[in-house]
Amino acid sequence: KRTIDSLVAGWTGNFGDHRLQLNARNDSNSQFGDKATGAAAYGYQIDERWRVRAGLSTGFKAPSFNDLYFPDDPFYGGGNPNLKPETSRNREAGIHYDTAATSASLTVYRNRVDNLIQWRPDDPSDPWNFSWHPDNVGKAKLEGVTLAGRHVVGDVTLRASLDVQDHTDETTGKQLILRARRHGSVGFDH
Repeated sequence: KRTIDSLVAGWTGNFGDHRLQLNARNDSNSQFGDKATGAAAYGYQIDERWRVRAGLSTGFKAPSFNDLYFPDDPFYGGGNPNLKPETSRNREAGIHYDTAATSASLTVYRNRVDNLIQWRPDDPSDPWNFSWHPDNVGKAKLEGVTLAGRHVVGDVTLRASLDVQDHTDETTGKQLILRARRHGSVGFDH
């Protein structure tokens, strides 16, 4: 059993070409205690089509019940009741182009996560090993670039995005597992 009580407050303001946003949150978690997080972002409208922005934020993520208590099975693995919650510090900056028919954005980000929860195989050298358990990565760095776009043609909206990422366990210097370095998507709405 876990009880979470949260209080969230946010404020946004437009002052001419300047945009501001401030958010604060406090979670009172019966299992992991109190944690306050927040975010601050600034945007500037260069002209009617172009906007730049930058933001800073902090985050908190408690382990799920499956992460903690999934029944242990010698073939499939199980949970880890010793997991700690994740905390993070996040930075990002971006530029946006927007018209009625077309939009595009480029976002650069860097996130530092303490105690990142990551499921790992018990024996990574065995390709037939299906037994996995979650563990905390002491310090992780997630950084990358996201390019996204949208274009409207008649009744169809085309969408695409591409992410190029680097995810590192800063303790070992190795890449985090199960995280793609590049991924993209293409789709449409009608």
